[in-house]
Amino acid sequence: MAPLLVALLAGCDSAARTPVATTPVADAYDMKDRSLEIQRQIAERFPDEYTTKNELEGPDEDFKMTLLKCKPILSEEYWSSEEDNDGVQYTGGFTVRLDDGAPVAQIVDQVYQDIIHSPDIDIVEELIPENPTEDDTLYTADGYEIMLSYVLPEESSRHIVLIYVWSPCFIPETIPPSHEI
Repeated sequence: MAPLLVALLAGCDSAARTPVATTPVADAYDMKDRSLEIQRQIAERFPDEYTTKNELEGPDEDFKMTLLKCKPILSEEYWSSEEDNDGVQYTGGFTVRLDDGAPVAQIVDQVYQDIIHSPDIDIVEELIPENPTEDDTLYTADGYEIMLSYVLPEESSRHIVLIYVWSPCFIPETIPPSHEI
């Protein structure tokens, strides 16, 4: 899905982000687990009355994502660097398909507000945009980045909301096989 790729490419450009926290050395699976925890908390915030026909899976602990380097992904440095001390980032996410006629912008805005006011997610207040809406990034106190966007696929009357929860940059204690977790 093209929007997912675009968001992943944009999300990994460290120059485009406000770093909140970094974890120099961490277990990659712990980083994934925290991302999934946040994803599940966000999934619960989608209103049931607009997701009755959602056939897409929510956060999936069995889904494998490639750890991406914390360097601008479109740079030659990203592709040529083989240093063992390069930081990586877990780029987790899931999608929700809304019902026909669902007010997508209103839903996304409300989910952002619910995230901001959730004590379980712990958003850094100083970095909250004035009126968070589609494609705005929120930052957790432990360095995770959260962004929601949406798209209306061709040949469809039902919007898809894409939810991204990226870990802070870290150096893995051990490198998972094929760098996927």
